[in-house]
Amino acid sequence: MIAYSTLLSFCFVSHSLERHSLSGHPRLSSVLILLLSGVICWTASSFAHRLPGGSGRFTVAKHFADDGGLLQHSPDKVSPTLTPSRPRRYSLPLLVACIVFRLELLHRVTYAQQCATPGVETFLCLLLFSYEVFVMRRHYAIPAPADPDDPWRSTLDDMSDWFTGPRMIMVYSGASVLMIALGAFYSAGQVTRSTYVCFEPLDSHSWTLALQLVSLVLDAMIIVLLWRVMAWTRTIKLRLSTLGVVLIASAISTGLVWAGSAAFEGTSRFKLAIGSLYSFDILVDSVAFALLAICAAAWICEASPLLPSSTVTVLVGTLNFWTSAATFGDWVHTQRYAILISGWCTILSFVFFLRFQEVKSIVWMHRGPLAFLLIVLGVVTTMRQGMKGTPSYPRHPISDLIYKANIEHGRWVTRATSSDTVKVAASYYEELHGGRVPPPNFDKWFEYAQGTIVIDSFDQIDSDLQPFWNYPPSVLRDRAEAMIQGPGIGAIRLKDGLASHSDTGIEASDADLQQLTDMIGKFAKYLPDMVLPINLGSTPRVLPPWEETTGHYDATFGGMADLMTKRSTVAANDTENSVDLRSPAQALPASIETPGITTNEYREMLLGACPPSSRSRTEPQWDTSRFCVHCIRRHSKHAFLTKWDRSLETCAQPDLRNLHNLYMTSPISEPIRKLAPLFSLSKVDVYSDILIPLPRATLGGDPDMPWTFKRRYDSLYWKGMVGQRDTNPQAMRGGQKYRLLHLFLNPNSRDKVTLLLPTSKDQTSFGYEPTSAAQAGSVAPFDIGIGGFSDCNSTHCDVVKTAFGAREETQEPLEYRYVLLLDEDGAPPSQLMRTIRSGSVPFVSTIFRSWYTERLQPYLHFVPIDLRFHALHSTYLYFTGTEKRAGINGRDTRMKARDDDSEYIAKQGRKWVDQALTEKDMEVYLFRLLLEWGRLIDDERETIGYRTDEQGVYKNVGWTTQGSVS
Repeated sequence: MIAYSTLLSFCFVSHSLERHSLSGHPRLSSVLILLLSGVICWTASSFAHRLPGGSGRFTVAKHFADDGGLLQHSPDKVSPTLTPSRPRRYSLPLLVACIVFRLELLHRVTYAQQCATPGVETFLCLLLFSYEVFVMRRHYAIPAPADPDDPWRSTLDDMSDWFTGPRMIMVYSGASVLMIALGAFYSAGQVTRSTYVCFEPLDSHSWTLALQLVSLVLDAMIIVLLWRVMAWTRTIKLRLSTLGVVLIASAISTGLVWAGSAAFEGTSRFKLAIGSLYSFDILVDSVAFALLAICAAAWICEASPLLPSSTVTVLVGTLNFWTSAATFGDWVHTQRYAILISGWCTILSFVFFLRFQEVKSIVWMHRGPLAFLLIVLGVVTTMRQGMKGTPSYPRHPISDLIYKANIEHGRWVTRATSSDTVKVAASYYEELHGGRVPPPNFDKWFEYAQGTIVIDSFDQIDSDLQPFWNYPPSVLRDRAEAMIQGPGIGAIRLKDGLASHSDTGIEASDADLQQLTDMIGKFAKYLPDMVLPINLGSTPRVLPPWEETTGHYDATFGGMADLMTKRSTVAANDTENSVDLRSPAQALPASIETPGITTNEYREMLLGACPPSSRSRTEPQWDTSRFCVHCIRRHSKHAFLTKWDRSLETCAQPDLRNLHNLYMTSPISEPIRKLAPLFSLSKVDVYSDILIPLPRATLGGDPDMPWTFKRRYDSLYWKGMVGQRDTNPQAMRGGQKYRLLHLFLNPNSRDKVTLLLPTSKDQTSFGYEPTSAAQAGSVAPFDIGIGGFSDCNSTHCDVVKTAFGAREETQEPLEYRYVLLLDEDGAPPSQLMRTIRSGSVPFVSTIFRSWYTERLQPYLHFVPIDLRFHALHSTYLYFTGTEKRAGINGRDTRMKARDDDSEYIAKQGRKWVDQALTEKDMEVYLFRLLLEWGRLIDDERETIGYRTDEQGVYKNVGWTTQGSVS
């Protein structure tokens, strides 16, 4: 029962570390869990007398060993087991000090997970075995011969004594423990690493490994000291109270060290915000950790530290073996024999370990049936893996993706262009919007839209405006007026059918406002009076919490909803417990700016804008070293990005918090925490800005190169700018542009990529092969660099220049066949539309949406690249091939280049932009958007619209808010 509870609680605690909110506040979480666990143990000691034998004393048959310790006969073992000597006076303080030091090392290693070596903890059982051998060394000595003066005794007799005595049992046991550790170590290493960088100018792999080894020694010391302290307690009550004292003292000491280090480092800002979900996680984990500590201590005292540590190591190794074998065949797990050898090594070694240590049973099961079940598990897992065979594909997946992209785009165009009359368009509108009629002057818009392709598909407008339906029109108008008073925000006013804009004093901003005003002026006579706040910056601004965006916030029950990580829907007219949105106090203040915020606070804002049930809030990804496989499953097939729209749903991808600059740097423009109307050029899903078209962003830019596609350089081009803003160390490890530079310019021996390559000479099948990033980069021609150092005065510039070099020369990107486009600081790629309009192939990696995002089809108008870059090499090599280039993994793959597919994508992108992303298309989109917004701010928005009368004839029920805007 004790062993069973120990293993279950260990599995829960180790699994939950990656699944909840505690990883966001590691030091605070450590202190609280230790403190509450200690209180639980101390409280349990008060009720220990009610347990059977709770007041009795522990009695064991024992005798003294040669080193002063005790030998007892354990119920698990036939051979004697050491009971430690009495603890000294300093044992308890030393134990607490080791725990505090170990937690400090844990935080430092966790901070540098990308540099850590996975599986080092599996060697803990080897250290404990070495300790046991050292303490019981007299027991393992070669027995003295019966007659040492026997003249007939030979060397063979001495060897026979050595191989038949306890010394040989020690060797066999040591060998089995070593193989257990090695098997579990290699099983833990069967993972794909993230592209989060172990940045050599700031990090050190060897130093991190040294910290891991010191932590391993500390773990052994903690276990041994705890064993010595607990083994000499005489009752369950005393054992529980002693354990509680250790945990509480460790919590207090850890808190003091934390406070002291913060004071020494001069931390002037400390924010303690504990939500209900965080409190719930703390409570649950404290109970689980207390159960783990109680059961583990009892198990160690009944047997020895070696048996529990070895069993847990085998459990971890077997689970990793089973998981890797179960997923074998995908692009992540491709090494069949590495998985099998490490798994079988762990299982068979444990079987021999049970035999040599003479362990009778574990978890209610005798060692014979247990060994049988482990072997059966290994056989079944091996057979299951063997039935899958080596994964191969008859066609390259990108070939299928290009083919399907044509079909999907054709279907979308059919849906978007199906209405040929205004009646059909109005009927289709009602069908798409659940019976809601089109806005007033819909017929005028339809007439204006003639000559454009897209008539029926404006999902982005519907998505942008949906949150505002939860607010009354008067509140929306008040917030619009408040918005234009903030810095970085311009205003366009519509009054009596005329449009005008404010004067910002900035030439570029005034030019943008003038372009928008001219566009609106073409159809302003059909719009009501309104004020439009325009975001003059390139980054989105409106970032309200999820509760305000959805209108589901409930002041009374919000905490409970957070606790359960689910939200119940509150009706819009339910005012019993909800916020009164009609109150003037709910409007934005005159100043919408907030005090400066830190990167961590900004990250919390981004996460708070996600639904409570989303992965970003329920399963935060804290291990930066491991590739998050489940984060890409919704939008990928194999290793390639297939669902472009899903890849932009950031709340479903918790690992993005460590892989994109948006989450790793403070915002350029501080977010607005109220849901308020602001019209912007781009946004991420968590933002609530309303997207608008702007000619400069869509039509601007220099013209294309006159070269044909074949004339352009057969290489991948990207050049980034180091930027003027100071970059924190985390962004230099995980920011998209620095990860790209590291992957191509400065990869180390530990960086691996998985390539999809031909498995046969005739290229009728393809398979995934892991290879080093350096070798993959040598095959794929690229021209990648970073510049902008001459104007950079930030502290990180010298570090970046030293690591990746400087490239200040001016180069025309469109001279290359392939142009990689990454998100810039808080904004989408500025050259995206120019590249799509050109004869080059855009490779696009972004999480931003623009007004035209839904109109572009991946693998037809551009090539999508996942932000993690795990398939960048494979995607690129599909188009360029590997013929006449360096070999990969010791062989010449001779993959043919798909120049025709490359040129096809370049032509289709340019053709579609000229058809569906013209200036007229922008005007039609903006006209439709402002009609919808005009209805939202109209006091009679539920009754106005383009609707049928009693005779079934469509008529306009016009605006009622004329003159409401001064």
